[in-house]
Amino acid sequence: MTTLLETMQRLLPAGSRLYRKAEEPCVVEWSLAPTWPPDMFAVAATLVNLSGCYAHAAVTGGTVASEAASKEFPERVARLGGIWRAADTADSAGLDALTAHLQDLWQALLTAGHESCVGRLDGVLPKWCSAALELMAIADEASSGIGFDSESNLAPRLLRRHWQPKHPKLTSESRRATATLCDLVPPEECCVQPKGRTPQVGCTIRSLTHHLALLPPIGEVTTRYLVQPPEDAVETEELNLLIVPFPFAVADDCFVAHTLHAAEHWGRFRMGTPWYPPGTEEVSGASIATFLVELIARSNEALTKLGKAAGVHGVVLPELALDAPRARLVAERLARDTTIELFISGVNVPPGGSGLPPKNAVHSYLFVGPERRLAFWEQAKHHRWRLDGAQIKRYSLALDPDHYWWEDIDVANREVKIYSFRSSAMLTTLICEDLARIDPVQTVVRAVGPNLLIALLMDGAQYEWRWPGRYATVLADDPGTSVLSVTCFGMVDRYVRQDPPEARTKATAAGEAIGLWKDAAGGRVVELRMNRGDHGVVLCLRMDRTEERTMDRRSDGGTTVQIVHDTSFSIRHAAPA
Repeated sequence: MTTLLETMQRLLPAGSRLYRKAEEPCVVEWSLAPTWPPDMFAVAATLVNLSGCYAHAAVTGGTVASEAASKEFPERVARLGGIWRAADTADSAGLDALTAHLQDLWQALLTAGHESCVGRLDGVLPKWCSAALELMAIADEASSGIGFDSESNLAPRLLRRHWQPKHPKLTSESRRATATLCDLVPPEECCVQPKGRTPQVGCTIRSLTHHLALLPPIGEVTTRYLVQPPEDAVETEELNLLIVPFPFAVADDCFVAHTLHAAEHWGRFRMGTPWYPPGTEEVSGASIATFLVELIARSNEALTKLGKAAGVHGVVLPELALDAPRARLVAERLARDTTIELFISGVNVPPGGSGLPPKNAVHSYLFVGPERRLAFWEQAKHHRWRLDGAQIKRYSLALDPDHYWWEDIDVANREVKIYSFRSSAMLTTLICEDLARIDPVQTVVRAVGPNLLIALLMDGAQYEWRWPGRYATVLADDPGTSVLSVTCFGMVDRYVRQDPPEARTKATAAGEAIGLWKDAAGGRVVELRMNRGDHGVVLCLRMDRTEERTMDRRSDGGTTVQIVHDTSFSIRHAAPA
């Protein structure tokens, strides 16, 4: 039997606070409540999750709680959370009341320390469960704004002071982002990160918080959150993305057999990437960059005619569109010659040492500050693509359809990177197969609830009824994330060649579906179609504010950002190379 006290001591191996007298060793003590909200949240949320008390009728709106108590709880929690959030400026009377209340709730946990934190909860909710639920809610309210370090959105001074030492100003090099907000709870036990969306359906612990998410330990999957410095925060309600489905052609021999276990009917394949323009990496990268710069200019002209003077904010290329050196060259050129904020591309990372296979990754670049510094992060694919006979025939690949073929890539050291790319919005990326697999990455995505998820694919036409649309619907429902899937025209072309003639004629007239947009606003689904002979799709999005409520009736005050589709259109380069 795992008791409350054993769980609390495991989560806080150095105690709930650190004590040190002069010239004496540190004293480990659990009698006083933690003073840092994410530490308190990690402990309380873990107990709530283990006990399952979040599903009790007293929490989910049943008849246990009276109408008066129903209204009093969210008001009390919001008031105490606000005092904690502004602890460095709050009056002493308010701080004293907060400290006393937190300590009373913490003591309720300690008093029940001998009880099991796992078991059935019939009848009246145990006092320690009520205490854990309230501590979790107060810590959540205290952390309002923690993920968005902007002067414009009431980001708390207390939390910002803690955050900034872990997140120095962005430089031209990659930077480590913290795997957890906790100080005392080790990431090997659990992690806590900022949160974007609160599920409005279902009954899970995720439905009980607006601002903090309880995540798995780093051994399962490591989540790294990158906060945007306040001087770089963008407030515009528009987000215009240029989707370029490069490569525009994929040859038969791009899928190359690497190893074969004929007796077991399976093998591994690697991707050849012969679609780059001729010349050295530098010459080839410069050619791609010039093409994109000119296509951005063309898109800006079209957007101006639509009354969208802001122009293109970001450029997105599909899975394996570039390799790492070319992606860097392109990013540097875009930073210098355009005003975009964001560049995302799938990349092929060559094999490492010790016989490791290559990586299939996404490289994301943010252009920061007046000097347009590059903030960069890499996230590798978590799951290998398995090609079966039907897919091999559908795409006309040069592989034996009588065998299963697994993508030969390195999938170790799994990470999920999340970035606060706007003043109140989070962005994350996934690669193809990761969108379809639940473990481990979707556990993080559903807990954190990013406002926007971009999935880079090497897949066929992005029709609503195909698999990306199905899995995007799941995330749009819970946690409410808007999902953009993008594939390359080369694979769309290989896919649609096998369509019946009448379907082929109809699809050609409407344009080829190189992307799919799904948002939570009314279940809207939009197939992003590019006319044959064109070179991209401009996707115009709108960042609306919406109110979300937790399952215990707390409102976010209408501060949540919901990213929705506005319009989209196909775009052509005036004179492509």
